[in-house]
Amino acid sequence: MVQSLRRPGGNVTGIQTLAPDLMTKRLQLLKQIVPALTSVGFVKPITPTGLITKRYIDVTINAAQTLGVELIQFEVHAVEEFRSVFETMAGRGIQAALIISNPLSSNNRVEIVAAAAQVRVPTMYEIRDFVFSGGLVAYGAVRRDFPRLAAGILDQIFKGTSPAEIPIQQASKFELTLNLKTAAVLNLQIPPTVLALADEVIE
Repeated sequence: MVQSLRRPGGNVTGIQTLAPDLMTKRLQLLKQIVPALTSVGFVKPITPTGLITKRYIDVTINAAQTLGVELIQFEVHAVEEFRSVFETMAGRGIQAALIISNPLSSNNRVEIVAAAAQVRVPTMYEIRDFVFSGGLVAYGAVRRDFPRLAAGILDQIFKGTSPAEIPIQQASKFELTLNLKTAAVLNLQIPPTVLALADEVIE
């Protein structure tokens, strides 16, 4: 969509959350949290406005291979499909799940967290809101900074600067959020090394 982050060169600019590049860290954290982790369900919500890039998938596959974890991919096209996907994971003995965030998943986080809890599948999310809804763990960009960054971009456009000349802002702060209540229900003991990294812990 752009020539480079520094000079987009077209009619698109905005904020880059670096989400694909964080997949390796997310899988590393899952492997520390879930003992002897060998398999992860990779849930990809698919919508016309929430397509997932090939790079997103490739980074995640490469990270799993490096960590010696089998990655089993699932596509979800509607909210009611999340429950059956988690039931399938539990039936196949898949030990944990990783869910991509887009409008389909983010707007239905309560249902997703409930589906994961029902079959006791530890799940990693990209956005902290899932953890505050009862999810186990999330690692991602600090999105509270985004409105300020977006306002700065809009201010430049309203003053006549072309989007082609406005560098794409990159997230520079990231946070790890843990829910110890959920960990206790799943009979998981969060390692002290992971607790020490956490920015927010729900007890």
